[in-house]
Amino acid sequence: MSEAKILLNEIGRDDISDDSSNLLDCGLIDSIDIISLVAAMAARYGKDLDAKFLSAENFQSIAALDKMIKEAYGV
Repeated sequence: MSEAKILLNEIGRDDISDDSSNLLDCGLIDSIDIISLVAAMAARYGKDLDAKFLSAENFQSIAALDKMIKEAYGV
């Protein structure tokens, strides 16, 4: 399971599938979900997410989330 899917499951969003795209544009996730994801990342990886990663593009798909997590946390 991808890191993004693990985090989404942790925040109660196990309804989002791996092939979902345009998560923000389609309203599948919202600002509360993003805040929850960022908090879950900080808890899981032991450091806050750098603000440079807080862009809409990084939250549009599972693939984009996984890429951001890899770049931000090296996992």
